[in-house]
Amino acid sequence: MENWTLRPFGPLEMKIGLFEMVHVRKPNSLISVSLRSSRVATRLIVAASFLIGCSHENNRKVLFDHQIEVAEGLLSQGKDEQAYSILEDVSRDNQASGKVALALGDAFLRKSAFFKASHEFERARDLGEPFLSDLGIARVELARNRSQDALAILERLSQEQPNNVDVLNGMGVAYDLVRQHSRALEFYLAALTRDPNHIATNNNLALSLMLSGNSERSIEILGDIARSNRNSVKVRQNLALAYLSSGNETKALEISRLDLPEQTAQTNISIAKAYFQGR
Repeated sequence: MENWTLRPFGPLEMKIGLFEMVHVRKPNSLISVSLRSSRVATRLIVAASFLIGCSHENNRKVLFDHQIEVAEGLLSQGKDEQAYSILEDVSRDNQASGKVALALGDAFLRKSAFFKASHEFERARDLGEPFLSDLGIARVELARNRSQDALAILERLSQEQPNNVDVLNGMGVAYDLVRQHSRALEFYLAALTRDPNHIATNNNLALSLMLSGNSERSIEILGDIARSNRNSVKVRQNLALAYLSSGNETKALEISRLDLPEQTAQTNISIAKAYFQGR
């Protein structure tokens, strides 16, 4: 509820779906999917190509974006020491940039480095990005399954920007985490009246419906998203869960295998099946 993504979190029910805070930039599987080296290389080549012909200011932005992407690729390959060295260099070389601090906070959060993410978001606030930094900290609290702390921040932000889709979406995530699915639906629907095509909110709405027992509608929404976002591993894995919750294990496993190794797909489906049977 990936550009912000929350990893699986909280009680068992929340470990069987991937919620998002805003539109995703990078896909994640139900448990974990390593980025394929070819895809990483392609993204890095594309990022590098944008360095040509940009203004000095844009050059700097693309450069730190590129460095962050390289670091995230290394993290996905398990090369944490090299990755964090790059991220720390970016932070040191851009100490006066709130936008860089926000980007670093996002990168650390995507890798569940909560302390580092919080530090960068707090630094962004000091550098003149108070609203987005607080929204980032709320995302960290959600990832830590601290729903009440996140809600306190989000409710304050909603007073500043009552129509902000990311705030409304985040509040939906917070209520889903404490199993108040009907309350969560109110916020998702409010967000979608403002931006009907917001992918993250539609994804979260579908998961909330699934968790509250409306698997059929969940399948419809996730199916629509999957058809228009064919590169989203996360959406497909959530669609597999929706099929499983409806009792169609064969279809669920078929979809899960599209992106995951056989053993991982089997394991994920088994975990989710145990949850649905005991719900």
